[in-house]
Amino acid sequence: MPTLFAEGGFETRLALVNEFPKGAVNWLFDRTEMGRAKKALGDRCCISGNVPASLLATGSPREVKDYSRKIIELCSEGGGFILAAGTNSVEGSNIDNLRAMAEAAEEYGVYAK
Repeated sequence: MPTLFAEGGFETRLALVNEFPKGAVNWLFDRTEMGRAKKALGDRCCISGNVPASLLATGSPREVKDYSRKIIELCSEGGGFILAAGTNSVEGSNIDNLRAMAEAAEEYGVYAK
């Protein structure tokens, strides 16, 4: 599945990028408000991302896990969400923070459609 990277905030363009057939693309969001992305695209496109690189680099594992849990709770209904960093790379991330994000996915990311 092709992944399209939406750098920066994309809220004003969400209505314009939902022209793909259902299940055809994954949108990787950098700084877009994920509740709005889920509402605009969630019935047709997979959405992912939005865990800030700055949080992964300088935050605490608890902050990363809490942030990840909130995004999962916001976007999990109906499926089609992948917890991921909001950038194409996790270079410079604290390994404990990456573990915390993975733990959040394992703990909170199992949901029914």
